[in-house]
Amino acid sequence: LFLALYEQELDGWFDELDTALSGQQGAGSIEGLLQLISESLARRPAFLRLVAILHTVLERNVDHATALRFKTRLRERVLHTGALLEKNLPFLQAGQGAELLLKTDALVIGFQHLAEPSDVLREVLAEPGMELFRINLEEQLLNTLRTLLMGLAYEARARQERQNARR
Repeated sequence: LFLALYEQELDGWFDELDTALSGQQGAGSIEGLLQLISESLARRPAFLRLVAILHTVLERNVDHATALRFKTRLRERVLHTGALLEKNLPFLQAGQGAELLLKTDALVIGFQHLAEPSDVLREVLAEPGMELFRINLEEQLLNTLRTLLMGLAYEARARQERQNARR
């Protein structure tokens, strides 16, 4: 049941990204993509909570056929949306769009866990000196994605400069 709910939320998220990326609605830049991701995830709090338990709970309680169907479908969505990312961000090489989506997933999982601690940890984090551990999911996710994207853009520029120097 939870996996079906997750799939529904995931499809909605991918559909929104695909529509925006196909229409190039501001996603042709790093900041445009970050805004798109931020706004789309903000509209999906249930999706964020389900992402956090996908690998630790949901995928551990399904049979082989269900897991294969889910991962096959997910692969298709990731490859499709990844290709759209590559069209919108010219510094991405073939395959990097899909990798970016997988890394975004990992960041969401990690930051979601940190941003929603247990009641006891929430009390501990309210103590003086614990500010470092108070995580704002959106802020941390977007800052980390920005750094990742800027690194990929830098690598692409350096690769192009090396190619130009060889000519």
